[in-house]
Amino acid sequence: MENKILFINACVRADSRTLELSRHLISNLKGNVTEVNLYKENILPLDGEGLKKRERHDYSGEEFKFAKEFRDADIIIVAAPFWDLSFPSMLKVYFENITISGLTFEYSDKGRPVGKCKAKK
Repeated sequence: MENKILFINACVRADSRTLELSRHLISNLKGNVTEVNLYKENILPLDGEGLKKRERHDYSGEEFKFAKEFRDADIIIVAAPFWDLSFPSMLKVYFENITISGLTFEYSDKGRPVGKCKAKK
């Protein structure tokens, strides 16, 4: 069975050194690669309506596809340059959209978050 490799591309420039290093790493892995280019996707910050959908725990909508890809990936590679003591804001928005109780994590009986993702640390 092939690994599901999720490549999260948060690089703005096509000539990014971070992107080059990430592509080299990916070329040495075996598996089926899905790339999420954060600057080509329509990923928006959460709003009130998005939070209401999460409260219903109905994850059938298209807006949950990124969270499902993340949860189901065997290997996750994040290409994010480090600029001026921070990383691209689109990566923060992406993580905000995929961090979903009941889908990518759940709470234990003791109230601690427990990941539901398959990827190794």
